[in-house]
Amino acid sequence: MTKKIVVFDIDGTLIKTDTLLICLKKIRRDQQLLKNLFLFSFAFILWKLKLISDKRCKEFFLKNFQICQYVNKFKDEWLIEELINDLNPAAIKRLEWHKKNNDRIILCSASPRLILQPLANKLDVELICTEVLYKKGNWFPKIISPNCKGIEKLNRLTEYLGSLENLIIEAYGDSNGDKELLEKANLPHY
Repeated sequence: MTKKIVVFDIDGTLIKTDTLLICLKKIRRDQQLLKNLFLFSFAFILWKLKLISDKRCKEFFLKNFQICQYVNKFKDEWLIEELINDLNPAAIKRLEWHKKNNDRIILCSASPRLILQPLANKLDVELICTEVLYKKGNWFPKIISPNCKGIEKLNRLTEYLGSLENLIIEAYGDSNGDKELLEKANLPHY
């Protein structure tokens, strides 16, 4: 019997904006924000020019804005309200429809686990994403997996589920980072 899985991208699909921007809004009252934005702008420019990798840019973001420290201090409560408030109503309606049909639902994102796991827990769905070092109950600004976008989404789904050949895949995405996933899906939604 063929099984069905449903895969939702997060940034721009399940939520309206980007989880990293939501992090910045959350810490905007931090006195160091302007200085950190200035410092991060250099890493962002180098990334845009493809002079540094996605991994290095994300690590710089996590370290520069002290995201791990916030999550370590406040745990799952740090960003969950902001993520819930930014959910795309149409996408959530569709996710709930899939739940009622007993479909297996997986969120698949390039954003890091320390930001997304509370959302996956709240929605009671599975999560595949960019992995960050977690040791002795604390997060550290070190990316320990490939950035989960593009072909890596399919690689990680295969690693997680085994062969994708005998699955019916329904996928939701909104960007070039979802291209390969949407091409592989039997039922793509762009």
